[in-house]
Amino acid sequence: MDRIFKENIGSQLEVYVDDMVVKSTTEVGHVDNLSSIFGVLRRHQLKLNPEKCSFGVKASKFLGFMLTRRGKPIYVYMSISDNAMRSIIIQEEKGEQQLVYYMSKVLQRAELRYQKIEKATLVMIITARKLSPYFQSQPVVCRVDLPI
Repeated sequence: MDRIFKENIGSQLEVYVDDMVVKSTTEVGHVDNLSSIFGVLRRHQLKLNPEKCSFGVKASKFLGFMLTRRGKPIYVYMSISDNAMRSIIIQEEKGEQQLVYYMSKVLQRAELRYQKIEKATLVMIITARKLSPYFQSQPVVCRVDLPI
């Protein structure tokens, strides 16, 4: 699938194994994107299962995740101590904060000598690298327990 749709992945399409989501910002653009994807499917003689297809939906489940028009913001809370750092990802559901992911790291050798601001930067970098799928799909609000 990645080779077949390499021109479309990221801009018009998201693919995971044999699951696909055609995406766009406008309805007119969505029709154009669907036309383009169907052209690729025809060229490679691929068929879709109509029972598994949904068209023109504003929100849908994809790989167990609920995709909506505008992603809900996620909150990243970061905590730094002298010898460790932690970050958690929280998303609000019906007015309550729900834990999505927890990460911690014990600081090693040179990291122990970092200034607080450098430790804060380090935890942001590690969190962003490890949890990049979360950061790419929704607005992110980062909060750290340091006076900056």
